[in-house]
Amino acid sequence: MSSYANVLGLILSSALSFLLVFRLNRSAERFWMARKAWGIVIASSRSIAGGIIVHGRHNPKQRDEVIRWTAAVNIAIMHYTRGIRTLNRGTLLGILNEDEIRKLERLPHPPIHAAERIRRHLTAALHFDEHTPLSIAQGRSQRLTTLENQLNILMLEMGALERIHATPLPLVYVTHLRTFLLCFLLAVPYIWERNLGYATIPIVIMTAYALLGLEGTAMEVEAPFKKDRPNHLNMDAFCLLILKNIVQEIQQEADDEIAARQPITEDDESPEQFADVENQLGAPIAEV
Repeated sequence: MSSYANVLGLILSSALSFLLVFRLNRSAERFWMARKAWGIVIASSRSIAGGIIVHGRHNPKQRDEVIRWTAAVNIAIMHYTRGIRTLNRGTLLGILNEDEIRKLERLPHPPIHAAERIRRHLTAALHFDEHTPLSIAQGRSQRLTTLENQLNILMLEMGALERIHATPLPLVYVTHLRTFLLCFLLAVPYIWERNLGYATIPIVIMTAYALLGLEGTAMEVEAPFKKDRPNHLNMDAFCLLILKNIVQEIQQEADDEIAARQPITEDDESPEQFADVENQLGAPIAEV
């Protein structure tokens, strides 16, 4: 009888372990899909901001609007995936004004509105018509297409985040697994007690800890969008990284413009520069 009980316990524990590992794998896959989607969102935001900073110099007003809404769309995505309707004013400080924030809060899907603002300002910044010279029109058309593609990629990844958030694992699978787990943990002491005696107590405790821990881990990472959860995605850090990248690109562009406008003075013509020229020519400057 004891041998049958041991075989039964082994079969049940093995089957339950496979089910729990499968559930954990599916949940972990969703977690890494969400992280990958955020990585692409960050990369697309960098491309949009960097592209419009360089190619939108001729229209600084529309360029700045694209930059503002590129920063705002990421913050809107963060709040939307968390299910937060009231936007944090601190995260949007210096990016959107109060009227724009209130409008975002009234909309059922704020990221779509932010993306639409980017699209409109991109079109205005890279506008061309029949009076635009052909070479300039072709260049703007190509750049607009490239930046539009980056915006479309960003919104596709937003859809991936939305799909993960709105589609948990099938309820029938989770319910069946938890029922099986509860029945197993209630029955296993009676199965093991005949052979293990008092050792059954600590062994059952460790087994329950392991199996319930797998279930809890799977539940924790299944939808990693909540705030202030140590095992969920740090989307605040992602948005802050995007803002830092945008500021860096703006500063670099400003430095390049300042450097391009500074004329070369006599002070810049140092002896070291003349020495470099002499080395290149193979003769002293005076002899040349």
